[in-house]
Amino acid sequence: MLKRMPWPVILQIVPELSAGGAERTAIEMAEAITLAGGRALVLSAGGRLEDELAEAGGELIRFPAKTKNPIAILFNALRLVWLIRGRGVSLVHARSRAPAAGSGQNRSTSIALWISAQRRAPRRRSHASVGTRGRATSAP
Repeated sequence: MLKRMPWPVILQIVPELSAGGAERTAIEMAEAITLAGGRALVLSAGGRLEDELAEAGGELIRFPAKTKNPIAILFNALRLVWLIRGRGVSLVHARSRAPAAGSGQNRSTSIALWISAQRRAPRRRSHASVGTRGRATSAP
């Protein structure tokens, strides 16, 4: 049974906290979630923007989200189940294809999954097609 929190717990998955657009948006979302009374969790390998995330009210959880190794992605999916259930997560927002693959393959939780990834030329790798499987919702 999922542990429910009185306010939503939003989990964002970002490969690194460097100076890219996905990272900046994750920090802005963390601030908005916190100001609205929710709890903002960010799974990432970390990076230069860790202090900004903390100032915005987000909580960094170190996680090897950048990996594209299929075995590591499956291991990450198992870790995600444990984390989602343990922290009472209401929504997962994966901000890249590789983290979304681990989240999207994971159907053992009943939470919503939102995927936003920069779309490039079509790839034949399985993690690139994660937005087309399961209950995931994808946005341009």
